[in-house]
Amino acid sequence: MNVYSEDKIKENKVVYELIGGSTSRSFRTIDNQVLKLFLNNPYYNLILSIHNDDFLGYLKELSKIQNGSLIIPTEVYTGKNNIVLGYKHSYVHGKTINKISGETRLDDFIDAIVELYADILLLENYRLRDIHDLNIIFLKLKKLQKWVFKIIDLDMARFTDEDERKFNIKKLNNVLFRSLFHLGLVRDVYITDKNVKQLYESMANQEIDLIDFLGYYREYIIKEYGECSKIKDLNKGLIIKDNPSLYK
Repeated sequence: MNVYSEDKIKENKVVYELIGGSTSRSFRTIDNQVLKLFLNNPYYNLILSIHNDDFLGYLKELSKIQNGSLIIPTEVYTGKNNIVLGYKHSYVHGKTINKISGETRLDDFIDAIVELYADILLLENYRLRDIHDLNIIFLKLKKLQKWVFKIIDLDMARFTDEDERKFNIKKLNNVLFRSLFHLGLVRDVYITDKNVKQLYESMANQEIDLIDFLGYYREYIIKEYGECSKIKDLNKGLIIKDNPSLYK
């Protein structure tokens, strides 16, 4: 990862602005990168506090990781006192997981999860934070003819002295599950089928992961409904709705 001074930012040729967040503005550049420029506001101050006011040190450590599922900055721009003003990373051309088509082959989706989890389990002392449905991209690698997940916006993740693998998989189980069934991040899960409910609770308790859940659940749907080849077929057997007690 290269570290540059503030004046180098203007050398980037911007094609258009991307949808930004509360901490930054992001732009796609002519060299097919994303230029992320941070805003001076309380949200960015939170990022700084998470990293003990050494965000640059965190990014340098992050750049040492070689992991195919993480999108890591390639260039960083700093101002006075080494404050990070922005950085660049590869542009990922895909869809956020909340917008995955129901026509997507379930085998492709599950294979992508298997690869993602294998990569994440390599990160023993790295805790994923701020992982939600807008920070996980689903895309097809045309040369390899396979689908993969990429995790972006790692600003609030951090290195620790603990084994974070169990925490990270639980986090991903929850985010990916909720995206599949369009639950958002906070909506309660209500399942009318007793057997499926037990299966979900096993995943929530980390007795199984999402890969196992989808395998067992797929068998259930095939048995009850006869087909489960696409993501849209998942909605045949697992019934999720608002709390029935609200309507009594």
